[in-house]
Amino acid sequence: MTVKKLVEVASRGVSRRFVLQGAAAGVAASSLGFPNIARAQGRISWDRPIIAGLNGREGDPTDISIRRIPEILAQQYDIDIIIEIYPSSQLAADIGQIEGVQNGLMDIASNATAAVYGFTDAYHFMDLPFLFPTWNDALGFAQSDMMAERNAIAEQDMPLKILPLVGAGGYRLLTNNVRPVHTPADFEGIKVRSSFGGSIIDINTLAAWGGSPTPLPWGESYTGVQQGIIDGMFVQPIWTYLANFAEVLDQGTQVPSNWVGQIQMMNINTWNEMPDEIKGPFMEAAQIAADEGNVLDRDLESQYITRLEEAGMAIYTPTPDEMAEWREIALATWDESELDPALITQLRQMVDG
Repeated sequence: MTVKKLVEVASRGVSRRFVLQGAAAGVAASSLGFPNIARAQGRISWDRPIIAGLNGREGDPTDISIRRIPEILAQQYDIDIIIEIYPSSQLAADIGQIEGVQNGLMDIASNATAAVYGFTDAYHFMDLPFLFPTWNDALGFAQSDMMAERNAIAEQDMPLKILPLVGAGGYRLLTNNVRPVHTPADFEGIKVRSSFGGSIIDINTLAAWGGSPTPLPWGESYTGVQQGIIDGMFVQPIWTYLANFAEVLDQGTQVPSNWVGQIQMMNINTWNEMPDEIKGPFMEAAQIAADEGNVLDRDLESQYITRLEEAGMAIYTPTPDEMAEWREIALATWDESELDPALITQLRQMVDG
């Protein structure tokens, strides 16, 4: 029986232990025992398999950032664990992955901050335009005390264990099939997809630039363009290319206002079950793996812009004066974000500093 089938069975009432152990060992539920810690020649092993359901494909940065954890633990910490990874949304779609980790049908998931909005407002601020001027700013913030505070809020709200953040394709690319867009005036009236059930920040930004934000699930976006429901997207280059949007969108504008991070999360019971002597090394290995994923992700951003151009998309980079216009309009929406004014003040100080 496949893990996907086992997850379906579990949703009908079979215990989570059957799902996890059965997926790894293919044994009957009645024969299962509690996970054990084994020690041999100075090594530690935990026989409890961890199931990860991810939206990224195998080899994507978000996949690598989880896939590398057991390798790093084995190589650097003499700890053996098993993480079974099911990429490309094999076990559930985006929101279903988060719910699956919450209810224990899987142990680990990873999703963009906008997708987490319906579960906690801890990361709502990360959708603010022009919050992170550079990749270095974004990655530095990911390991800051302030981010640790937001992670603690999310852990209490959801509740889950938050793992180190990894990039989700870098900065969004503004695309459409109506006209070349150099300035916000050119963007007037273009129907652009906003995340389905996403934050008011995303909608406010696109509307302030003159666009017509249209909430649409990711899986319906390609046909949405074909049917004229939307004229464009505001999505990272890697996902724009991999989802074949260059076939239906021929104009792109590099407005690096929104760097997108991927929140990696673990079921809280799985974390609590993990032996204390493994928890510390596990989080250290997860950070090393996230750092590796971010190096790859940063490099892929420019590669996928090139691939979109090779596929026929004309991509425009605004002049400094034009970019100043995009930035000024977007920053004015911060006060409409419904965030705590004290948090807004703190973030403005961070950006200005």
